[in-house]
Amino acid sequence: MHRDLVVVPVDHRGPGRAVVLRTGRRPGGRRVGYAFSSPDDLIRTLGSGQPWFRLTHAALTSLLAPLGIREVVVDPTSVADPPPPTETASRATVRPRQD
Repeated sequence: MHRDLVVVPVDHRGPGRAVVLRTGRRPGGRRVGYAFSSPDDLIRTLGSGQPWFRLTHAALTSLLAPLGIREVVVDPTSVADPPPPTETASRATVRPRQD
């Protein structure tokens, strides 16, 4: 497996069930992205019902950049419940490629 791949928690939102990256906030309010080293690490923190995708770290940071998110927390030991969907979150959706 490619060393640069991380496991990223996602949510499914909206009528088309778009895939949205799950993000959080530092105690000071700064937004961060989440990534895990393995599916087991994600499941240990978020539970087996948490949907996820594999992405390269570079792809994850590229998807987060338009939202002003510059920090990715790798293997967090706890994650707050996600906030309700916002217009900003809908612009960070991950859509399948249509070749």
